Amino acid sequence: MFAKMKLGAKIAWGFGSIIFLTLVLGGISVVSMTGAKNSASKIDEQYVEEVISTTQLERRVLRYMLNMRGYAFTEDKKYFDLATEDLKKIKDSMEEARALSAKYPNLAILGKNIVTFTTNMSEYEKISNQTFGVVQKIEENRK
Repeated sequence: MFAKMKLGAKIAWGFGSIIFLTLVLGGISVVSMTGAKNSASKIDEQYVEEVISTTQLERRVLRYMLNMRGYAFTEDKKYFDLATEDLKKIKDSMEEARALSAKYPNLAILGKNIVTFTTNMSEYEKISNQTFGVVQKIEENRK
């Protein structure tokens, strides 16, 4: 087939095949980049929100624990009041995380962990209230 073609036709055929291959590779790259865009959007909308939500929750829990420890050591009610405010914020953060896991099925692990966290946080809240009661009784006995 190529033996009977003139030089100009061979060059044109070669150039046409290069253009065809370029178009095919361009099409493949457009499809790949669309997939990458979808993955990036998923990361942005779901996983970044999950990280923000859980780190905020962690920060609030650590502050709550710090204030409860301060109350247990100093018996100063201002620390318990701060811990109570922190507990309200923790419950808000837990609700946000629960809503996030309900909105995005890919965050199923977050949903499971929030259930466990809620149980543990309820237990810690009971212990905190017991600590408050014990400190109040100690203060009454000192009078």
